[in-house]
This record gives sequence, C-alpha cells and structure tokens, in this order.
Amino acid sequence: MKMYMSRRLLPIVIGLAIGIITLSGPVLVTGCNQRAASTSTGMAVSFDGSGQVSIPNITTAQANVTLESWVKLPANPKGCFVKIGDANTGYGIGVGASHTSFDTNYPGNALIGLYENTAWMYPTGDPKLSPGAWHHIAFVIGAAGTAPKFYIDGAPQVATAPNTPHAPSGGGAIGNDLGGDRATNATLAKVAVYNSALSPERITAHATATSDASYDTAVLADAPVAFYELNEENGPIATDSSGNSNTGTYSGGVKFLQPGPFASSQQPASAASPQQPESTSQH
Repeated sequence: MKMYMSRRLLPIVIGLAIGIITLSGPVLVTGCNQRAASTSTGMAVSFDGSGQVSIPNITTAQANVTLESWVKLPANPKGCFVKIGDANTGYGIGVGASHTSFDTNYPGNALIGLYENTAWMYPTGDPKLSPGAWHHIAFVIGAAGTAPKFYIDGAPQVATAPNTPHAPSGGGAIGNDLGGDRATNATLAKVAVYNSALSPERITAHATATSDASYDTAVLADAPVAFYELNEENGPIATDSSGNSNTGTYSGGVKFLQPGPFASSQQPASAASPQQPESTSQH
C-alpha cells in the first residue's frame, strides 16, 4: 500500500527539518530581528562615535567609588567609556592621546581619567589598551585628596597626582558624556558603578573571571549601584542588573549583539521581548 502525506502536513515537516538542521550548529546573528542562539559568545554593544547610553544620577559620591567595564578598542580609538555626572561635575574614564584628554579630537589608546572641571588624571607608566582585544578596566577613587587607581586586566596603576572630584549631578552616560563631545567608538560590555572603592583583590576577582556567570556573580557580590551588561537585543532600554532600577536609554549609533568578552550561553536580555528589524539604535 502506498503512503501519501497530506499537503497540509508537508510544510510543517519541512519546517521541523529546517529547525533541526539550524539548531545543530551555531546561528549567526545579523540583526535585532534574530535571537542570539550561539553558545560561543556573550553580548556587547559597539558605539560608532555618535551613540551613547544615557543613565540617571546613580551616585553623588566624591570619594570611595569605582567605575568598571570590559572594553575592546578599534584601530583608531577615542572617547569616553563611562562618565558619571553632567558636563560640569563628576568623573569618568576613557582613552585618548597620551597625557591629553579623551575628547574626540585627541584619538589614542592611552587610558585617561577625568575629574570634571578639576583635572585630567593620568596613570603612572602611561598604560595603553591594545586594540582588537578585550580588556577589563577599572577606575577606583579612594579617600578625598588621594590619587585614584587605574586597573587594566587586574594590574594596578596609581594616578600621577592626587585630587578630589566634584560631586556628580544631572545624570551620566556610557559611551559618551552629557556634553556630547567625547563619544567613543569602542565596544563595551558589563559596565558597573559602585559606591565603594573596590580592593585590589576584588578587582582581580572580576578581571580573572572566565565566564559570564562567574563574572556576574563576582560583580553582584560587591553590591554595585548600577550594572549595565549591555546584552540587549535592541533599544531603547539598557537594563540595570543591580536590582536598583537605574535604567539607561540608548540613542545614536549603537550596534547590538556584538561578541562579548566571555564564552557564554547567555541570551540577550530582550530575548523574550518583541523583536525589532534593525541592529542599530537611532532614537
């Protein structure tokens, strides 16, 4: 007896076969309308020199505060990674030409700190970030009037001079500053801010984590006031994973779903949300 398949069932069977073939290997994500199904990369966001994440006024501390991020630079890097405070207050960290600033007209890969309207802060030894590789960076501001510490991949560098920043006000930004003239073209992941000066041991624990899960556990153990993993599938919302609801907002040229610093099975934070057709934010 010959067996015949219903024409109605045929598309379903073909669809299931395609699904099985697709799930047998990695799925390449080319836009926000697709989920990141690959188990080989975590998530990150690339900035094109015009985009940013605006964040609320998450801290007013002038001392005992830490800024932290994973960073990957392009060939001609520039700009601010994290700025806490408005155009007249607060502090930030980024890259630029050695012993200048991280304003966009001074490109370079030297790590630089800023106490807004007070001083540019330079780490001893003038350390630089190598382009094309992920680096863990931290900027630790201790007691008032002391020199802050910079960390690259867990290695400490003390600033060449002590100082005290103005208390931040008016919000802040990731990938730029609120003045708008320090936009970075770097790829960033897992930006965290703490109302404490993290110890060298805790910075080392973060920098030596080997997976998304172990890194997130180490960060959350130190009670950040904000933790932006930058693992969204689309904008405009940048989720704060600290539990403090300091939600950020994407705008400008931002490319989502970029390979992150860890091997991971992590899905985008917005995987359960309605998906959008574009891979860049232009809000």
